[in-house]
Amino acid sequence: MTSSIFAVVILLAILAGVGLLISRLWHRHPDEPDQEGVDILPYLILAIAVGVATFSLARLARAGLAGGQLAGDNTNEIAAALAGLVVASPIGFILWRRQERRRKVYPSLPGWPVYLGAIEAVFLTAFFSSVDQVARALADDGGSDRWTNLIVYGGVVAFHWWAARRDPPRGDASELPRLMGSGVSLIALAIGLTGVLGWLFELVYDSVASGTAGTPRSEVFISIALLATAGPIWAWRWLPTWDEEPTVLRSLYLGVFTVAGLGATLGIGIAIVTQFLSYLSHRPVGAGTYFESLPNTSAALLVALAIWIHHRRRMGPTRDRAVIGYGYSMAAIGLGTLVGTGTALVASIWDTPLAGDPTDKGTITLGLTVLVAGAVWQYFWRASQRHRVEEVRSIQRRVYLIGMAFILGLTAAGALIAVLVVAFQTVLGD
Repeated sequence: MTSSIFAVVILLAILAGVGLLISRLWHRHPDEPDQEGVDILPYLILAIAVGVATFSLARLARAGLAGGQLAGDNTNEIAAALAGLVVASPIGFILWRRQERRRKVYPSLPGWPVYLGAIEAVFLTAFFSSVDQVARALADDGGSDRWTNLIVYGGVVAFHWWAARRDPPRGDASELPRLMGSGVSLIALAIGLTGVLGWLFELVYDSVASGTAGTPRSEVFISIALLATAGPIWAWRWLPTWDEEPTVLRSLYLGVFTVAGLGATLGIGIAIVTQFLSYLSHRPVGAGTYFESLPNTSAALLVALAIWIHHRRRMGPTRDRAVIGYGYSMAAIGLGTLVGTGTALVASIWDTPLAGDPTDKGTITLGLTVLVAGAVWQYFWRASQRHRVEEVRSIQRRVYLIGMAFILGLTAAGALIAVLVVAFQTVLGD
């Protein structure tokens, strides 16, 4: 009894504190000197309130509309959802009205686009996760109580799209909501497209080879569902015209997906070549069984290649900050991979007996990775050196040089310690 009273007192104190904070935010006048600040705190509280209210509503919708029980085993969850909805909804409504009024006075503050970007990232991810769950249930011929999540999460995302269209974000962070939506939907689109292409390639492969396991029916349904939902969303968020001059955020977005696309393409390509070389040197089983993963890896290779080509072309031929960051990032990845895999390759060869098999799959993988990483580093480093005079003070070049010096210094120190350990063990007779 005492613990229950204590918990209620703590809860009331928290609610009173939140109410006091909202009251102070609400009664601040727009002409106060500190009103031209970042304005992040109210939007942070608003985002938390919207998140709690939305997830609570989704839980109640699953219970009430999808056949769930409002009593019994789910009583605690239903009670928590009701409490969350009751507390978060008024807070969200009050702050929404308050921030809507403030945006008319200070339309360029970054709080609004940051809030929209956070909502888009969280609830688009939740929406695609619900698509996965519903598609899996349909494929297994079973009922699902997750279809209501599609309505709730999709409704929240659509409402904020409408709000952003009615009151467009401005300022340096104005592109953040579109970039968040583009990134989340592109990842879902890549997963779905990889699954669909892998399934189609498996059908072709199975017609000429035997021993393939085949893609489970549920995975095919999930891939098609993600492709059908993520494709239009990505096209709507990414393909419409952008401002000609890319912002810092858009340059960062292009750099991240270009680097990720090229890195995935090279990594998957190394895996495929290793598989062929290992089979030619060993021939452990029939080709049909050994290469049964080839359709899926080929599909992943094509998708990664498409992502790289598209985003690299979007960067354009001009050597702006996106291209500079992309070049130094790839040079850093190439050099770091070269050092790491080169060290592992030397250790592998050193520890392999003279009678060992030099065509071991791990050794082949390390050798190919060393060659590819070295070529990548040389290509991008030489390209950056051609512009070293005008980029000598660029932040990208400084980060690359300082980061690589730090990493290589640690690697050299670790190698020296390892050599000295062996030397001291020899001297001490261990």
